Amino acid sequence: SIDLKANSVYGHVPDEISLLVDVEYLGLSENKIRSIPADAINLPNLKVLDMHKNRLKEIPEGDYGSSVLEELYLSFNNIATIPDGFFELRSVKVLWLANNEISSTLTGFGKMTLLEELDLESNLFFGPIPE
Repeated sequence: SIDLKANSVYGHVPDEISLLVDVEYLGLSENKIRSIPADAINLPNLKVLDMHKNRLKEIPEGDYGSSVLEELYLSFNNIATIPDGFFELRSVKVLWLANNEISSTLTGFGKMTLLEELDLESNLFFGPIPE
């Protein structure tokens, strides 16, 4: 586990994070981080990624089909869009995206069949609820 919650960490998470192959929990919440590489979401043993209350503007494009991530916390950032590949996170059970600036339809979430908890409040979503 790595927990750097509530520090003054800022800037970009470096690509070298991909070297942390044994990490199961990565806590970077309540900092000033602006971006994270797709490799961080795809760490081979990562089960929980907590990055709520940062300054993320986007979720990186990536191939997330092999991710084993089960919990992803991205609430209270500045995220405006969700890339299509994001919905390949099939193992995610808990997903928090509340209090961002996301403007899109809800369609992709229907692919995330293991979701048990989904928090999308205070965004700009529109359109029908997926089946």
